[in-house]
Amino acid sequence: MVDHRYVACKLHGLNAQWSEDKKQSYIRHAMREYNIHKTLVHNHIVRLWDIFEIDQNTFCTVLEYCSGMTFNLLTTVGLFIV
Repeated sequence: MVDHRYVACKLHGLNAQWSEDKKQSYIRHAMREYNIHKTLVHNHIVRLWDIFEIDQNTFCTVLEYCSGMTFNLLTTVGLFIV
């Protein structure tokens, strides 16, 4: 099924200077987060739609697009207190 919708794409890059063990650890951590995040459904949590590999050191997560201010901007201007 093809859905036509805006999405946000987040690129995740492995540092070329990392050891193979550190790279594998990062990938395991990212996959664990992906498996948790894809099951979450809540109005205040951005949906995770997909993940795909770009090359050997880069992958992309495809997230629900949220218009408006960024979290960083909200915290910077004081509209959201953390």
